[in-house]
Amino acid sequence: IEVRSNADVIPVLEQAIKMLKGRRIGLITTVQHVHKLGEARDFLLHHGKTCIIGKGDFRVKHDGQILGCNFSAARIDVDEFIYLGSGNFHPLGVTLATSKRVIIADPMLNEVREVNSELILRQRYTVITKALGAKTFGIIVSTKSAQTRMELAERLQEKAFRKGLEAHLILMDEITPERLLSFKADAFVNTACPRIAIDDAALFKTPMLTPIEFEIVFGERDWSGIKFDEMLG
Repeated sequence: IEVRSNADVIPVLEQAIKMLKGRRIGLITTVQHVHKLGEARDFLLHHGKTCIIGKGDFRVKHDGQILGCNFSAARIDVDEFIYLGSGNFHPLGVTLATSKRVIIADPMLNEVREVNSELILRQRYTVITKALGAKTFGIIVSTKSAQTRMELAERLQEKAFRKGLEAHLILMDEITPERLLSFKADAFVNTACPRIAIDDAALFKTPMLTPIEFEIVFGERDWSGIKFDEMLG
């Protein structure tokens, strides 16, 4: 069941438009506000902006909708984005995925702010640094059908083997710090819902990497290439 918000988006858009620097504006949101994108587009057009609402891949139901694990609707030719919604995770993911400026227009709090990725990047750099000397990896695979990425997990395991390191596949339904206590590893790699490694980072005593961060640890990616993990269709 899709839950929709009845919050008025115009007051917050009136604030957001004052912060825009470009002319081509991408509109993105979550499912709660997706029915308001047409109204938001008309408002921006009326104020002289070119407004683009992107179409995601087959995992994404609505135009302009982004998921916590899929930012495909934001891969469009724009100068910057307005994210219509609450919270930081989704717009932060778009900033890292596209290297574009994102303005959060939160109709629930009637608040507007620009996404700042500095804090989360510092947190992720800390996790990566702690994992640099790891000799044993636990690669977590979700048993939830929509999140199961066994092929990716096996590919990461093979990378570890080629480096002469240990890597064990761990199948789990609910991934929690408590359930991981019985597994011996210097670092874990999460191939399930990408938010687990990001939102719950402080709860894990052992470094919890995303697949992209695992490749940074192995020297296959530059440190500047940190992005949120995505499940793309």
